[in-house]
Amino acid sequence: MSSLVQKNAKLTGFAIVALRATIKALELNVGQTKSKGEYRYEIIRSDSTGELASACIYRVEDAQEVEGCNRSLSDWARAGKEVRLALIGLKAEKFKLESGDGAPWNVFYKLNVISGEARLTCGGVAVNGMPSDIAGWAAIGLAVEKPLFESLKAAQECSSAQGVQEVRQKMIKLGIIRESQRTAAGNSQPV
Repeated sequence: MSSLVQKNAKLTGFAIVALRATIKALELNVGQTKSKGEYRYEIIRSDSTGELASACIYRVEDAQEVEGCNRSLSDWARAGKEVRLALIGLKAEKFKLESGDGAPWNVFYKLNVISGEARLTCGGVAVNGMPSDIAGWAAIGLAVEKPLFESLKAAQECSSAQGVQEVRQKMIKLGIIRESQRTAAGNSQPV
């Protein structure tokens, strides 16, 4: 794979995280908790080089650009890196609360990239001692992600199939990595 293709794939992945989160925030800001498919995003290539140049969010109904949502792909990707880590942090703390003694049954997380708000609630009340912004949750996500990658590497180096499987499953659950296509299709052997 060429370095340009790898660079474009990485930028695209992070940008898609930010684009999807922005669409969700647009929906939340008008009171929608479930998507009605009113927005879509498009990634635009530059004509001559084949490099990815920008991305934009449109209203599906009239194909109009959403104000402030036509930005360079690198801008979207920069935001996507932080959003991805924040989601990892939110999920990790949610799972921790749900599995503790006297675990609450209604732990939810909210992330709104437009307002910059990110929080964890239990019974509709913000959990004490937790961040209320994306940057704070991104720091928690990084602290969760890094040791898991180190654990995965150690399990692979020790040829511990069970260890690799356990760490991979946790990473998949937290959204750190995706399940391979073969495993998702029913083959029990990860790629």
